[in-house]
This record gives sequence, structure tokens and C-alpha cells, in this order.
Amino acid sequence: MKYIGPFLRMNSLNQSKVNNQLFYFAKESLKQIVLYSKCGITLKGSSLEKTLPNNDINIVKNISPLLCIYKKADSKISLKNKNFTFPSHSLKKEVEIRSNGYMILSLLNLYKYYKNFTTDYSKEYCILFKGVAKSQLDFCVAHLRNAQGFFVDKKDLSDNILSEVKFLDKSQKISFCNQALMMNCFYLYSLIDDTESSDAYKTFSLDILNAFIVDRDNLYSMNNDEYVEFLFQLCIFYETSKNVDAMSLILDLEDYYTENTCGAHKTSFTTELLMSLCNKLMFDLFNLDKFKEKEEIIKETLIRYFDDETYLIFRDDSEDKVYSEDIILYIINLLERDIEDSSDIISKVYKTALCDNGLILSFIDAPEMDNEERYRNQTLKSEDLLEENNFSPSHDSSYITKGYAPIFLKRLELSRKKNKIKISKDNFYSSRNMFIFYLILKYMPPIFDNNDD
Repeated sequence: MKYIGPFLRMNSLNQSKVNNQLFYFAKESLKQIVLYSKCGITLKGSSLEKTLPNNDINIVKNISPLLCIYKKADSKISLKNKNFTFPSHSLKKEVEIRSNGYMILSLLNLYKYYKNFTTDYSKEYCILFKGVAKSQLDFCVAHLRNAQGFFVDKKDLSDNILSEVKFLDKSQKISFCNQALMMNCFYLYSLIDDTESSDAYKTFSLDILNAFIVDRDNLYSMNNDEYVEFLFQLCIFYETSKNVDAMSLILDLEDYYTENTCGAHKTSFTTELLMSLCNKLMFDLFNLDKFKEKEEIIKETLIRYFDDETYLIFRDDSEDKVYSEDIILYIINLLERDIEDSSDIISKVYKTALCDNGLILSFIDAPEMDNEERYRNQTLKSEDLLEENNFSPSHDSSYITKGYAPIFLKRLELSRKKNKIKISKDNFYSSRNMFIFYLILKYMPPIFDNNDD
């Protein structure tokens, strides 16, 4: 009998396939948004080509890479050659540092991913993402800082006819969190820059760190949500740099947070989950007993959040909203720890919240069979061909079929009395999606073993 695919595909979903589907989704959606969506100020491919070391790269001919990404767009898309653009009339032309910073970090993760491939096609992507990230960093320095030099959110007042870039500061408020995010962007880029400019990017990053150390007292004034994300950024920075000053600052800030935060409900659920991830990072980085002790409590707490009736996650019975970033943070927290039955929980939460109830608006078809990504270890051998369900739940959910962007929506809301779920409006919010893409690309690399057929 001819092979026609697995019976009840989604019911056979396991932890590795959840991991692989989310990674592929984040990778391909990010590529589409950055290279084709036109959801921001763009750089002509021909202009980018001049900055690349190998200027005969074919990929650049039909792309419009983002120099910065706008805050919001409608999710209904236009298609051309399987690539999508957001409707221009729906673009909210505000530029947030958070979304742009996580976009750059995500591109740097894609660079690392494609660095492991051998074909010319993948090498071109590797060079491309490095070049786009550099262009975005240079754009941020030139246009997304205030008079004092801080990175701040802006409104785009550019005149398309004159091709003039013009911004207005959106707020006078300085976000330490955003400065830390950009510190990471510049530092991580400096590690892959093989030109004389590398030291300049690293020095710029270390200047930001030094500003935090000098202005340490003001860091304690951040609200809990900002504080934890700032701590997360410092952990990411130390993970790569092993900078002693960063370590000292991390341990100091963590002590302060522990002593001054009483009760989980002083923070959002998102922040609580991010702090759980921070604790795992700090335990791995510093191997201190206090983080080990907290790990045992966190493991029990994570299991308690899972509702075995709805297959959703809630902090307690009074809550009825589930945010997409919470789902991803929850899954990553489980993946980072050895917890009994977590594989089953991950599959149920992913299928229920993201697939069945539509927090992921549409998916992306699996790679073609001539694409090396379709094969275990990129061998292109028939015996190493990976099933489509390592990449996407089904053809019917493709953005090409549905006409809506492959993005994460904001949230779903459960009516406990009616036992019904309501989904949020289907808009694209760049800050939410870029944060989620970054988390997935960093913490959920593909897992292909011999049982993934």
C-alpha cells in the first residue's frame, strides 16, 4: 500500500515535534516579515547588496529588508510568489525599541542557525541576515536615539515622496530595559563581525553596561515587569560575555527583587514566567544553592498552572485570559527542566491554545523536498527525509491558503460558565511577535532523532 501519511497526525504530536514546528514557524515567519512584509522603513535589496562581502548573492534581488519595524498592522495579507506584505493603509507607523531589538536578536539567531549549513543557498541566507542586522543596528544608532543618546520609541513622519527619513520622539521616558536590549544587540553582533568595525560595536555595548553600573541606584525604580526583563537581558549578556561587572549587577538586582517582591500577584503572569526562566539561567550560570532551591519550587508551580480540563494554563482559578507569550514562556520553562509528564503537557497546551483555538493565526508549509532543511543532518538522502509534521500541523492551516499572516495573536479568553473561548482581534503586533520569535529561536532549536519519522 502506498504511504499516505500518519493517521490522526495531531494526536501523535510529541514534545520534539512541538519544538520543531514552533522553531520552523518562528524562523519562516521572521524571514517573511523582515524581507517581504514592508511593515516598516525598508532598504532596497540593491542597496544592501553593496554592503555585503559577496555582492553576487541572488536572494537580495527580490527583497525589501526592514531597517526598522512598525508597531502594528492588519493581518490580512497580499501574496506574490508565496511572499506576503501587510496592507499599507493599516500600518501604525510607530517604531518601538523593544520590537526592533528583539527583531535584531532574532536575526542574529538565524545567522547562527544557517552558519551550520553547507549549501550555497543557506550560506547566502547566513550572509544576508548578518548584513540586514548590521544595517538595522546602524539605523537604530542614526535615527532611534534622543538628544541625550538613549534609544527611545519614535513616530515615523517620513515623506515617502522625498525619501526623507524623519522621526519624532514618542515619549520622554527612558526605558532601562530597552537600553539593555540594545546592549545585547550590539555585543552579539560584534562577535560575528569580522571587519575592523567589530571593536566599535563591542565598545558601544560596553558603554551601555557601564552606564548601568554608574547609574545603578536608578535601576531599582523600575516596575516589576521592566525589572525582570532587564534582569533577563543582563543574563543573556553575561551568558556570552562572562563580564564580571554584569555578574555583580545580576546578583545584586536579583537579591533586591527577591527581598522586595512579596506575592506573585504583584507581577503579571508573563513576568512571573520570565522570572522563572531567569532563575534557570542564573542557576546554570552561577550554580548557587539559592537558585537550586528555587528551582524545586518553580517545578511544582509550573505543573500547578496546567488546567487538565481545558488544557490551558492559568495562575489561579480567577484568571480567564491566556496570552501567547505566556504559552511560549511556559513551554520553554518546561523544556529547560526535567519534569515528569511535561512532554504530555507541552503537547496538549500547544495543540489547544496555539493550533486548535488559533493563537497562531496561520502556519507555513513544510520545506520542499529539494531543501536541505527537510532532511536530518541536511544530508538530502531519502532515508533522512523528515515528515511534514516536523514543520507544520497541516496544509489547511497555511498562510497561503488562509490569506492571513503567520503570526501570534494577542490572547484568548475563556468563558468558564459557557465553556467557550474567545480569540482577540487578528492584528499583528510587532513587539509581541518579535519577543516570541526570539524566545523560540534561542531556546527551541530543532530536535531530530531517529524516532522522528
